[in-house]
Amino acid sequence: MTQHDGATLEEIILPGTPEDVRQRYLSLAERARGRGFGPLEEDIVVLDTETTGLSFKDCELIEISAARLSGREIVSRYETFVHPTGPIPEEISKLTGITNRDVTDAPSARDAVAGLAEFVAGSPVLAHNATFDRTFIEAVPGGAEVSDTWIDTLSLSRIALPRLSTHRLADMAEAFGCAGVTHRAGDDVDALSGMWRILLLALSDLPDGLLAHLAAMHEEVVWPMRPVLSYLASEGDVSPRPFSLKEVRAALVREARGESRPDATELDRLVAPGPDEVAAEFGPAGVVSHMYEHMERRPEQVAMAREVATALATSTHRAIEAGTGVGKSIAYLLPEALFAKRNNVTVGVATKTNALTDQLVSHELPALAAALPGGLSYASLKGYDHYPCLHRLDRAVREDLPLPAVPHDGRSDNAVACDMLTAIAVTYAYSCQSPDGDLDALGIRWRYVPRPMLTTTPGECLRGRCPYFPNECPLHGARRRAAAADVVVTNHSLLLRNVTAEGKILPPIRNWVVDEAHGFEAEARRQWAVEVSGEEARAAFELLGGTGSGVIHNLMVQAMALEGSTLFVGLLAKAAATLARASVSVADLFIAVHGLAGVARGDGGYDAVTLWIGEEVRGTQEWREVADAGQRAADVLCEAVKQLAEASEALGEEAPAAAADLGESTRFLRDLLSGITLICEGTDESYVYSAQLSRSKRRIASERLVAEKLDVGADLASRWLPEMQSVVFTSATIAVGDDFSHFDHAVGLDLLGEGSHRDVRLDSSFDFDGHMSVVLAR
Repeated sequence: MTQHDGATLEEIILPGTPEDVRQRYLSLAERARGRGFGPLEEDIVVLDTETTGLSFKDCELIEISAARLSGREIVSRYETFVHPTGPIPEEISKLTGITNRDVTDAPSARDAVAGLAEFVAGSPVLAHNATFDRTFIEAVPGGAEVSDTWIDTLSLSRIALPRLSTHRLADMAEAFGCAGVTHRAGDDVDALSGMWRILLLALSDLPDGLLAHLAAMHEEVVWPMRPVLSYLASEGDVSPRPFSLKEVRAALVREARGESRPDATELDRLVAPGPDEVAAEFGPAGVVSHMYEHMERRPEQVAMAREVATALATSTHRAIEAGTGVGKSIAYLLPEALFAKRNNVTVGVATKTNALTDQLVSHELPALAAALPGGLSYASLKGYDHYPCLHRLDRAVREDLPLPAVPHDGRSDNAVACDMLTAIAVTYAYSCQSPDGDLDALGIRWRYVPRPMLTTTPGECLRGRCPYFPNECPLHGARRRAAAADVVVTNHSLLLRNVTAEGKILPPIRNWVVDEAHGFEAEARRQWAVEVSGEEARAAFELLGGTGSGVIHNLMVQAMALEGSTLFVGLLAKAAATLARASVSVADLFIAVHGLAGVARGDGGYDAVTLWIGEEVRGTQEWREVADAGQRAADVLCEAVKQLAEASEALGEEAPAAAADLGESTRFLRDLLSGITLICEGTDESYVYSAQLSRSKRRIASERLVAEKLDVGADLASRWLPEMQSVVFTSATIAVGDDFSHFDHAVGLDLLGEGSHRDVRLDSSFDFDGHMSVVLAR
């Protein structure tokens, strides 16, 4: 998380926050002075600890601070240093100011925690990142007696204030004018005591009915947030309307809609900025000089901008190697932006890394928008797994939690379930305040929350059968809003998925810049690979479940209430039995795949092995066992797919939503079937086949069978480039010396007609000697 030294609240509210939400955040501190929250502010203990480090295994307590709240007042405190068994590391002393002298005569951890238990006396405990403090406290004998109820205000702040860019206590306390945080436990306690009422008020500001909706989900889980949400919900309307995320989303995105730009191929005439015009914008009076306080003119940057303008004007492609320091981003953004504005079309930029995406969206594009007359509109689009699927979010509230799908690491089912409920709550709150959004910004503990619980895939997306499609959907709504922007920034992965989906994911963009292009071929190979994974298959079968758990069980419960339930339940029970056999057959396949490790001899690493599957391997007894197991798995998978299709069709008239859920949840079976068939038969010569193996018997389910495209350049040349007007591939490293032939073949440029593309190499004007040093670490 980025640290904001002295950041104001305005600075940590995310860009794009709706104005009414922004105003509520800005008024929280003032409004909180006049609000009381009854029992939520009585007999609550706020706690913080300091330790010798972050390792639960090796580090120890050195300070404990706790304060008891009554209303807005701290009525009593418990503060003590703690004597550790070893010296305090120097860096911890510098951070906290706590020295070995301070703790010399301090009580032992056992005595200090016993005193804390007496002070807390079982009251609920508030702590920011409560897992950290609780683990250190309960590692001490008697620590479990401190309290049964620990409320993590870090997680609660993500539910209450989802539009903040940071939820560090220091940043929030500074922004809301609470006590400062100085890496001493007592100061952190004061800061959190000041923030508590603000968090409660922010929760109360969430849409009508949401808190009750969240408090009522999965009542079998002992979730520390539930009493807080329940009380706040009861303090609201006496008879609140049932919560409707669709209604909230409809109002939220209504303001964000724009008019979609036309497809550039449908326009009679396109006007591109001329090379001289673009070059002039890099001069003293040009647009670029207004973007930066100190602008250094770089001849190579101007030369690259001219090349991009020429590519746009002539509808041709470019491969441009531009060394470090050329300033590639502005060199391509300026002519592309001018082209988009002049023709009222959308242009695209695809990057390899999130770092460059964030740099473009957070720095370069805002600066260019401020400098260009008339401004510039831009949007960022990512893959399906970055956006919440609201249909699945609703399902997660009412269906069994997918506890078997994640590791527990010694934690109880209830602890893992609490992480899942917190993730659901954070996602609901964020979806109520964010027209678009990236799940990775929400602090969800993905190790214990399976991504498919909250996201979908291109193949599983219900599209027209989803109640949120298209406008209220964060993903499809973002696509529609991006279609109204001048510039769309995405990543290589999504651009390539769009090629596979025949343009159904991204807006109709005909002019692209592919930055960090040195990684484009590898990403294409990865995106277009067909992969069958033992671990993923196991997890998918567990989520699908059977008569006692998972999706099938939930559908059977729903079907029992329908007219004709005997037929529906019978079809689902029959499919569940076949699924159980399919799960065993696929597991047997990967046991056979594990046996291929012997064929690999000494190839690969110590544990992980890549075995290329060619004629020689296919002639071995080990492969024959794989092929036989694959055929058996394919046969039973085919039967399962057929039976589930029959059940879905039967459910269609009586319960279309349930039928859609079944179709969505079982699509992976068809993908699994086609992948096994493709790889085991091995007759498609456009692929090269391999097995990713483990020599360890403990990792017997981690094997993967993979089919990768042999020549992705040929696919790009036939499926994508002909539909584009101009594509500019650029990177600091794409040529070998002055030779672009390898790169041109990798991306398909060499297969296009003569004169359709040009290779350009630009040296860097960067002063490496004056601005570079080499450090050798011993």
